Amino acid sequence: MSQPKAFLLTGGRLYAERVVLSEARASTDYAQRNDGSVIVPLYAPPPSPRYSKGVTTWMARFNDALALLCGSQPEPSLTEAWVAHESEDLQEWALNQCPLPWAMGIAVIEAAYHLADHPEEGVGHAPRPGSDATSSPAASESTRIHAGHPRRGNLKDALDFLDKCRADPTSRDTGALKDAHEWVERAARDMVAPTEEPE
Repeated sequence: MSQPKAFLLTGGRLYAERVVLSEARASTDYAQRNDGSVIVPLYAPPPSPRYSKGVTTWMARFNDALALLCGSQPEPSLTEAWVAHESEDLQEWALNQCPLPWAMGIAVIEAAYHLADHPEEGVGHAPRPGSDATSSPAASESTRIHAGHPRRGNLKDALDFLDKCRADPTSRDTGALKDAHEWVERAARDMVAPTEEPE
C-alpha cells in the first residue's frame, strides 16, 4: 500500500482543520490540541491507467479492462496467478477496487474476461492463451484448419499473429511481439511432439 503524502487534523471542537506533511508533526499537533480532533492520512490519487495500443495480447487487454472497471491496474503477478489458477487474490483486489459497492469481485473479473475476449476485428489481436479463438480476418479459414488439424491450426494462428506484430511498430513496446515469438515456439514444439495413440 502507498504511504500517505500528508495528514489532516480535523473534527476538533476548538481549532480549525490543518494539513501537515509529517506523521510526527501530526501526532504532536494532535496532542497539543486535545479538542477531539482526529488524524486523517491523505494519499495521492492513483495515476490514470495507460491503455494498450495497436496489436495487443490477451493479458494486456485483460489488465486494461480491469483498470477501466477498477480505476487502476493490478500488479501483474495478481493477474498472472489468477489466470494460471494459482491464487484467488485477484478476486479480493477487484472487490476492494471496483467503485460499485454492490459488485462482486468475481463479476468484475468476468466482465474483464468478456472485454478481453472480444477486441476489435481485423487487427490481429492475440486470443486468450489456450483458446482457439481468433480475431483474424481469416477466421473462417483458421476454423477449417483447426477442425482437421488442431496443432497445425494453432501454429497458423501463431504465425498470423507474428506477422501482424511485425507490421505493427508498437508491438515491441506493448510486449505483443515477444508474446508472438513465444506462441510460435510453443505451437511449433506442439507440432513435432509425438501424438498419443488411442487406447
